[in-house]
Amino acid sequence: MQKHRFVSVLCGAVLSFLFFSTICAQQRWSVGPRLGANFSRIVGPDVPDNKLVPGFTGGLYVMYSDVNHFGISADVLFSQQGARFATGNTAYTQRLNYLSVPVAARYFMNLKGKFRPNLFVGGAANFLLGGKVRNHTVNGQEQPEQTNTRSFNGVDIAWLAGLGLNFKVTKARWVQTDIRYQQSLLPIQSVANAPDQRNATVSVVFSYAFGVGKKYKR
Repeated sequence: MQKHRFVSVLCGAVLSFLFFSTICAQQRWSVGPRLGANFSRIVGPDVPDNKLVPGFTGGLYVMYSDVNHFGISADVLFSQQGARFATGNTAYTQRLNYLSVPVAARYFMNLKGKFRPNLFVGGAANFLLGGKVRNHTVNGQEQPEQTNTRSFNGVDIAWLAGLGLNFKVTKARWVQTDIRYQQSLLPIQSVANAPDQRNATVSVVFSYAFGVGKKYKR
């Protein structure tokens, strides 16, 4: 009985491996660096008015796109977020730096060609690297920078959506532009009784894609 069970499991594993190998042989992968800019603010029903602050984002990504209309991408990015507050005689910038891991499902509007626009939606796990109060002034007097990392949750889960523009440069080389909006699903502050604050970020990200792996032919 145990022998038959072992054989069944072994056959199942072999079939799974063969199936996975076939799928892999059909995949088209691309990898490359990403560089871009964030334009962030903090939103919420009880959050004081604040202004967008620019920030840097950059890292690496991998994308899978089959010969049909669908694909998926995953990034690992350094992402600067935050907001600029000014109330009365006080003004300051709240800077929040994250290691961001966004994953998005993509719908490509055409199957081939030198230009492949796509729409995408997904989510991101943002791991807090540090928080600082910068450019702090009271009555026009500069105040020292303050680290306030512990005032915020270590992980920020967000949803995202946007538009991708893929331009073919040479064989298996693409220049890609993503325009995306991302917003926290949960409050970002860890302080008890704090206002419901959430990151809201518009990103414009450029990348240079290198095709890797075996190509799928229709």
